[in-house]
Amino acid sequence: MSTVHGHTAVVLVDPYNNNFLHPKGKIYHLVSESLEATGAVRHMKELVDAARAAHIPIYYGLHQQ
Repeated sequence: MSTVHGHTAVVLVDPYNNNFLHPKGKIYHLVSESLEATGAVRHMKELVDAARAAHIPIYYGLHQQ
């Protein structure tokens, strides 16, 4: 992972929305094929792991109702 020290961060917007990421989520059935084909969840985990290992800050923009 290439970074510019002091100018790099990871921003995950609503990353844990169970409506589409969880198999029992309301719209998971509509997006599950794409999530699995692209490895989206796996890639998000890899990104977070790499950022943590490189001491890159991670910011979560959570959805509020």
